[in-house]
Amino acid sequence: MCCREVTRSLKAQEDVFVMFASLRMEEKTEIDMLPVVREFADVFPDDILDLPPER
Repeated sequence: MCCREVTRSLKAQEDVFVMFASLRMEEKTEIDMLPVVREFADVFPDDILDLPPER
């Protein structure tokens, strides 16, 4: 359901059951833990501190 459908259902006083799910990463991946980075460390600059943010 989109937000608009939820709003419409609530205004119509319909019974609505909504469950919100979220995912959390339990551990952070360090860039130097990736096998390809370890294997080719001389190719990757030292100023790359982390992976890019997820989109």
